[in-house]
Amino acid sequence: MKKLSVLLAFVLVISCVLVACGDETETSSTPATESSVAATESVEESTEASTEASTEASTEASTEASSEASTEESVEESTEESSEPEESSKVEIGELGEVISTNKTYTTTAPNRNDNFDDDGVRLTNGVKNPADPGTTESAGWNSPDKTVGNTVEVIVDLGEAKESNAYAVYLAGGNWGIGIPNDFDATSLEVFASDSADGEFVSVASAASSDMVLVTGSGVADDTWSTFSLTAGAAETVNARYIKFVITVLPIGNSFVWMNEVEVFAPAA
Repeated sequence: MKKLSVLLAFVLVISCVLVACGDETETSSTPATESSVAATESVEESTEASTEASTEASTEASTEASSEASTEESVEESTEESSEPEESSKVEIGELGEVISTNKTYTTTAPNRNDNFDDDGVRLTNGVKNPADPGTTESAGWNSPDKTVGNTVEVIVDLGEAKESNAYAVYLAGGNWGIGIPNDFDATSLEVFASDSADGEFVSVASAASSDMVLVTGSGVADDTWSTFSLTAGAAETVNARYIKFVITVLPIGNSFVWMNEVEVFAPAA
């Protein structure tokens, strides 16, 4: 009986020891687990941060590369476009064809001066241009009735029938008698219109400004001597019409004279 008591006491002691060991195991395992979870979360956060950084870096690099490529392509396209010559809408002087307006009838719309220089419906298409002395009746002159608005003269040439043309010229004079130089201050302009009938709708086909004017004779300055000029307007494409209207405008400088000795209509060069 005594031996049985000792055995039970020994078993009880062993049980207590085992229970104590089990508590310590649970206690020690809990921090380890929490530490492991924290470590896992840290790894995940690091991975996410690394992924985001890598994605941003990749996106930025891709954007920069795309921007650089786009810029290079834009520069190349711009360079190619700028290197291509622009098409001129003017007919070069060397490309002028036959004059088809010589001795053709014409009318003018500006009021005459009531002197020897009133236009007679002949002198502007008689083939005499740039005369040595523009102060003769080979020239027609118009002075503006209102010098505050300048002066506009219209000359309508009847070619007799519809004909092809692509260039148009007027021949002017100035520098003497108080008649202004026609290319002063970009003062003179030429616009050319075409129509199938004298009273029909006229369509603009060509134009030129003082910067296009060519000095033919004289000094080109107002020094009490004559200078003559030609002003040619080239059409962008061939015109087929019977009536050609020249509109010559002088801005209100000086006395706003228009002093002219010839107009010409050119057929396309062969």
